[in-house]
Amino acid sequence: MKLYKNYPVPSDRMGLLWTLSGIKDLVLVEFGPEGTTRYLLESLKYFGEEANAKIFTTMMDEDVVIMGNAERLRKTLVEVDEMYSPEYIFVVESSVGAVIGMDIEGLCREFQQSVKAKLLSVKGGGLSGIWTTGVEEALSMLAEIAEEKISEKENYNILGCCADELNHKAEADAITAMMEKAFALKVNCILSASASIEDCKKMGKSALNVVLRKEALPAAQTLEKKFGTPYVYGRPYGLDGTQSWLEEMEEKLGREGNWKAVNVEMEALRSLILQLKQKIEHGAVRKLVISGHSETVKGLTAFASLELGLPVLYLKSAWSAPKEEAAVTEEEYRHLLEESGTFVLVDGLHSRLADEKRRIQTAHPILEGITVPQPGLMGIKGAAYIVRKLIDL
Repeated sequence: MKLYKNYPVPSDRMGLLWTLSGIKDLVLVEFGPEGTTRYLLESLKYFGEEANAKIFTTMMDEDVVIMGNAERLRKTLVEVDEMYSPEYIFVVESSVGAVIGMDIEGLCREFQQSVKAKLLSVKGGGLSGIWTTGVEEALSMLAEIAEEKISEKENYNILGCCADELNHKAEADAITAMMEKAFALKVNCILSASASIEDCKKMGKSALNVVLRKEALPAAQTLEKKFGTPYVYGRPYGLDGTQSWLEEMEEKLGREGNWKAVNVEMEALRSLILQLKQKIEHGAVRKLVISGHSETVKGLTAFASLELGLPVLYLKSAWSAPKEEAAVTEEEYRHLLEESGTFVLVDGLHSRLADEKRRIQTAHPILEGITVPQPGLMGIKGAAYIVRKLIDL
């Protein structure tokens, strides 16, 4: 039996529901007890979010759990179908349903004739892995409902911008601002932070898919196979990282970006980095501790170590993959905070231990009195924010 001092790693069920809950007009029915659905809505509050999807639960009693009677699910589907007339109903297996072995796929086939909406069964009762597994499954399902390609080349999609990541909408804002400035492209669908079922259906009309996390790669590959849409996988952290990211966009789009517009901000960032390096030479900034989602840690570590020349120590958190090994222990982290010149980019729980001047929060949870408003960390403006915080240390 595992013991957790802080938050445990979320299950696949939570990743799936967090991702689907962001889609406006999506109708989701969970075959489970009402407490599990309540927990989903409460957890979104700790992310500073609310569900955009319409979420329902069948509730469960002894008749379901002991006798396996699924009539309650059929009646709920019929009621929701008549009330909202959705094109799709996502039918999600709960943790209890997974434990007692409910065949959610078979039940959807059996009840399909009772409703007009297309039933999409979703297995994800919390027994199949960590939350990223659920995020990947949800994004893949949403890519599958994209319809026939429409010939419009002036927009793109962002894939993998989801509620499990802190400040994900601000990160999307940073991406959309850069894409408009460099390529005059408008965003079509931000999956799943800002999208509706109609947006998902139109994903095939875009010229490019921007993939922000590996869990969105299967969705991008589905869209490439169905519509021939190319994709770029990666995140723009730092000055060099953002330039490389934009150059890859140029290659995939087959046209040159407006570097004149972008270079103004890049030169300002380059000047800030020179100021910071002077402080680093004088020992005012000595090392960074980084934790959070693996893609965030990877991108920020590359920026700090390769561009700023700062040593980086990795700290494991609830958002780390279970097999990832920490470079510093919890006790060592506390000692590092007592040393001058240490700055941390960490999740909400570890942010509690550092004063505001020497921290940037990279991951949930949002904590009252600890979490402060901050811009996205991607792109030129995100890098400038990080550098300014380090200069002020």
